[in-house]
Amino acid sequence: MLASSVRQPLRASATLVSARRSFTSQAPSSTLFRVGTLAPCNVVGFPLTPLDDKYARFKQIVEQTVVPSRVRRGRVYPKTSPFIGNHLFLNVSRSVSGKDQETDNKIINALQSIRDDLAAVGPFKLSMGELSVLPKEKGNVPRDPSAIFQITLRPTLEQSERERANKIFRTIALTLYEAGIIKKNADIDPVFSAVCVSRYNTTFDITALVESLKEFGATDLSRLTEAGGSVNVDLGNFEVNEVILQKLLWVKIADPETKPLTSVKL
Repeated sequence: MLASSVRQPLRASATLVSARRSFTSQAPSSTLFRVGTLAPCNVVGFPLTPLDDKYARFKQIVEQTVVPSRVRRGRVYPKTSPFIGNHLFLNVSRSVSGKDQETDNKIINALQSIRDDLAAVGPFKLSMGELSVLPKEKGNVPRDPSAIFQITLRPTLEQSERERANKIFRTIALTLYEAGIIKKNADIDPVFSAVCVSRYNTTFDITALVESLKEFGATDLSRLTEAGGSVNVDLGNFEVNEVILQKLLWVKIADPETKPLTSVKL
């Protein structure tokens, strides 16, 4: 079972970046595409299908306890806009295709051209085993749980599942590169994360949520405010069984009002 097997953690966003940039525990600061903070964009990625009800319970608690508390600076985004997606989404390639129907069509055609190749590899499974928050601690100053602006979940995969995920990622990357959609082919293994809570220019009060994390296996809650900004959790098992082109809001969470522009089954 996933919960009992040895897994390898994946520690950052699965964005296709320059082959010369190496991944670290921090998300990459640049990508092959640059997208405005507010502008929705269409993104190639993996929607996660839950295999149990743990994440549904977690999402319910988030909706009940996490409070959008204040704006960080400047422009205020509408208070009615969502701050948690209906489902988790692993970003594979960020693009500006939301502004360009021609680029959308190129991506759709590229993905459809490798349907058989991706189906031959098949789906892969993962577990959500780590929760982290931003901003990160600066020096010895504790993080303020009432002023968090993002919650991110990081998955772990068994070795065989990771090899399958790597193959799918590289197949997609090469195809997008050969189609002229990305400028450089990624020659590195993917690293994944899924943004759980985010809204443009908004900070959140997660004080009540922190204590609730005990329900999901977190034992050292002080790490969220005093250490690296992450805690180990058990938010359930998931399957990735398709790759889609999906509209994201503020380059973070899947737009709950739109359907994927295309889908290729694994």
